[in-house]
Amino acid sequence: MAVAERGITHGLRYQARALAQVPAARDNSAWLAGTTALREENEVEVLEFDAESDTLRRSASYRHPPEIWHIASCPEDPLRLITVFNDGGRYGATLWRADLHKQQLEAQASLCSPPALGEAGGAGG
Repeated sequence: MAVAERGITHGLRYQARALAQVPAARDNSAWLAGTTALREENEVEVLEFDAESDTLRRSASYRHPPEIWHIASCPEDPLRLITVFNDGGRYGATLWRADLHKQQLEAQASLCSPPALGEAGGAGG
């Protein structure tokens, strides 16, 4: 007879498109989840699995206004991550460092697509 495996779920406030393991988290299993709400404030959530209690909990939540399309964690530093995002038709990527004391993400470097034609700063606009 096979042993049934029990699943664990965690509800986010908004739908998530991006999920990534945090390989630098040495003490426990951790993941990053990035939400994709069109008209709401998006978030990066840090989720941790507690093996003793067999539970998944949110250990941190960071404000990230644009929709997160992809997320990746630094393999060496659990406080660094990269998000790829869509901000109203403008696409970009940002390298972040999580500030645990301020409970916010601090941008370290960014790449953004140029403004579309007709937008302020774009060719022909």
